[in-house]
Amino acid sequence: MSRTVRKMPVIAVLLGLGAAGLLNSAAVAQSAGDRAGSIRIIDAWAPPSAGSQRTGAVYFTMINEGPSEDRLAGVSTDGAGLAALHTNIIKDNVVRMRPIDGVTLPAGSTIILKPGGMHLMLYDMSAPLVSGTRLGLNLQFARAGKISIDAVVRDAQPGAAQPHPSHEE
Repeated sequence: MSRTVRKMPVIAVLLGLGAAGLLNSAAVAQSAGDRAGSIRIIDAWAPPSAGSQRTGAVYFTMINEGPSEDRLAGVSTDGAGLAALHTNIIKDNVVRMRPIDGVTLPAGSTIILKPGGMHLMLYDMSAPLVSGTRLGLNLQFARAGKISIDAVVRDAQPGAAQPHPSHEE
């Protein structure tokens, strides 16, 4: 059995590696807004607004890749008069939203803000949340500092818990 091997010129290989390096650098630069220190934010999203609703919710995953705990202490956005962290509690078989003053991320942990659990509430929104658009948010961490992210406005993924139709307390 004879096998023919074509050798690619070295310059073509180097050019290919260089292009891959540029693509990787672009990907890192593009994702730089979702990381500070040992904290990384992924999958930030918000469901579209219903009609003229002036409240909304935002969900995302926080990953602490470091050896020390950190704390999400505050959130701000130009898209709403107030952005506040909330959690849902069950009391007497009734689910109620309650504000929380922050979220502690232990070292090496992943915490998911999701429908039916901890989430970010938006009050007095300046415009409706429309599918396909983005909402800029600034997350303030005690150690890592500020992380600026964009939440994509989209429907929940199939099989995921659905957002509450109303975010009344």
